[in-house]
Amino acid sequence: MKIYDITKTINKALKVWPGDKEYERNESSFELKDMTGHSSWITASLHTGTHVDAHWHYDTNGKSIEKHDLKNYIGKCQVIDVTHAKGKHIEISDLKVKITEERVLFKTSDHMDETIWDDDFKGISVELIHFLKDHRVKLIGLDSPSVDIYNVETLSSHQTLYKCDIYNIEGLVLNDVPEGTYELIALPLKIEGADGSPVRAVLLDYDM
Repeated sequence: MKIYDITKTINKALKVWPGDKEYERNESSFELKDMTGHSSWITASLHTGTHVDAHWHYDTNGKSIEKHDLKNYIGKCQVIDVTHAKGKHIEISDLKVKITEERVLFKTSDHMDETIWDDDFKGISVELIHFLKDHRVKLIGLDSPSVDIYNVETLSSHQTLYKCDIYNIEGLVLNDVPEGTYELIALPLKIEGADGSPVRAVLLDYDM
């Protein structure tokens, strides 16, 4: 079995959405017999790095993250390469393979630099979300920082995800992941009332 870690490393160099709280870690120490122990605390946006959105993030009627069903974030998934897509959104016409799994992850770029903020990234079109809903998809992920393009006012893609009861993962690292089928594990933290959560996302390839 091969494990692909598709999670961004959280550190001070990691760029966050403009205006969000940047990651910071503080540390204290305490003395033990013949050694020193350490204790840390962090401040950061819940949408730092690789993360999932709670439906409450973009709709006041949506569930906060601790109420999301974990089965959406575990199970068979399909990685689809759309690096050839030319528009600002991933469209139905960009799909070159059939949808076979309930979870779909889109690879939009061969290289995502975690230390540079670039607002020229691809989102997911409303039409594609409806198409995936018709194919019984319940989770959509991508390596972009958002399913909506930058500086959009309506968050139409997020809103469509909510209406279609589809969950999302943003900020994945798919540079070295071949197109294909995998087992996904990407569990959010159980934070009461939260609008999202960082995740440690991995893909399991049992064919290796």
